[in-house]
Amino acid sequence: MKRIAVLALLGLAMGAGVRADEGCSQERMKLAAEKVKAGQGELLGVSVGYGGMDTGVPVATQNLIRGFKDGLAGAVDAFMDCERGGVGDAKGIATRLAELLGAGAGDSVRKIVADLVVTDQSRDKIYGANLQIAARAEEHEPPLIGFKIGFDIPCGVDEMLLIYESSGNGWRRMIRWQSGPYSQISGAFGDFFEYAVFGERRGDDWRVAVAHGKPWCSSSYSGFDLDVLRPATGAIASQQTVFHKEAAYWRDMDSTLRGEPDGFELRLNVTSLSSNSNRKVAIYHYRLHQGQIHRYQPVAENARDFLDEWIQADWNDAADWTARPNLKSLAREHDILVDFIDKFESKTPEFTYGPVQACSGKQKMVQVEFGGVPSGFKYFQIEQGKDSFTLVSGSNAPDPKCTGPDLTGDH
Repeated sequence: MKRIAVLALLGLAMGAGVRADEGCSQERMKLAAEKVKAGQGELLGVSVGYGGMDTGVPVATQNLIRGFKDGLAGAVDAFMDCERGGVGDAKGIATRLAELLGAGAGDSVRKIVADLVVTDQSRDKIYGANLQIAARAEEHEPPLIGFKIGFDIPCGVDEMLLIYESSGNGWRRMIRWQSGPYSQISGAFGDFFEYAVFGERRGDDWRVAVAHGKPWCSSSYSGFDLDVLRPATGAIASQQTVFHKEAAYWRDMDSTLRGEPDGFELRLNVTSLSSNSNRKVAIYHYRLHQGQIHRYQPVAENARDFLDEWIQADWNDAADWTARPNLKSLAREHDILVDFIDKFESKTPEFTYGPVQACSGKQKMVQVEFGGVPSGFKYFQIEQGKDSFTLVSGSNAPDPKCTGPDLTGDH
């Protein structure tokens, strides 16, 4: 199987500290809305060639996008300065804000996956079209409300996140998260864009996880970013990025991010090492522990995908999913497999997964056959727990205790 190169470029994120409340001013709100509409008009005037599938973003267009986002943030600030503290009807707030800015409102900004049909005609009015605003209240004290704001770019959407905290009778912005300038559309925060607030439900010790894809025109395979932000507070001058992960994923499958009291979980389709079926559901499950973001199980839906994730994971994570008695020997096995994969650079070896067989003696033990390694085949014994897997051992020959029927598709 060939490893498909990720076509997206990493966008630089821009944060903002807590702004000073300027107080409610209808005139300021009106001027801010006019600035947004003017900025959108300038973007709509940008012509896009190659059937609307031109992936390059000229510097002049980058500047227009930056100015448009600044205008949007300023307009939401002005609008929220005229909203009373405390979250009532988040959808109603989004609707009123959308009316002010001439945008659409809904429960979420839509996900766009590229139409891969190329035409020879140029298209206009792509950048800045379909401005959409979604708002969501969080279970927190003081109250929090988040806004996702998105607009069209060629082959996708560029989105930004603004989160406000109730402060007295008004609101103050705590989070602003968006891409930096991008010379390719893959630098936008788009395709999917989800966030989840977690941590303490009272006070300022909370975090927000933000996951987004990277738009592209000619492939359903691209990259995604996962970041955890800490808001600006009295002790922290500006918001901080305390965790970052980037990897490749399949854009044409659903991606979900959900929050938990002490963490979050992202599920999406990523590339498997298997040459037979190069897709799997990856589970990125993280918790906040002693101020740090750590990955916890589950990391996969079945034993075969767990082994695939174990091989590709950093050893610091994989070690936590490995039986203590065989930690050293399996660490060497992990290093051998990683080195073997790395030697292929842009290509991967022809790995295959064979049967998944139940083992006698332990009710939850299975064996996974793995082929394509230097020695031919490897056999890994995996113990299944509740929402977890543990790699117990590995050998060059099948374990005679593991001769049960093939459970492929069930485990």
